[in-house]
Amino acid sequence: MADRPYTLLSCGVSLDGYLDSPAVARLPLSNAADFDRVDAVRASSDAILVGAATVRNDNPRLLVRSPDRRADRVARGLAPSPAKVTVTASGRPWAWTLGQRYTGLDRLRQASRTSEL
Repeated sequence: MADRPYTLLSCGVSLDGYLDSPAVARLPLSNAADFDRVDAVRASSDAILVGAATVRNDNPRLLVRSPDRRADRVARGLAPSPAKVTVTASGRPWAWTLGQRYTGLDRLRQASRTSEL
């Protein structure tokens, strides 16, 4: 099990089960405390996985926002924010860091330790 990734799913859902609304304006589903909790989880992660459609539609930043958490990651020899991994419709993962594309688990690990994101 050591060579398999531990996966955590995090998403905000409305009471009626929706992730978002069809309206152009963003549908706020979280509060400041929840955003801080998500930032802590993000800071403890090696990579963040998103679908290609999410990248195309939302262009998420996926960065650790807390300066203290970023500094802690750097002190541990990690990049300030986790690697960003996109999964395409074919299911093939891509990790992006410094404009370079990584594939395969070893390369994803390498991308998560790049300190110049």
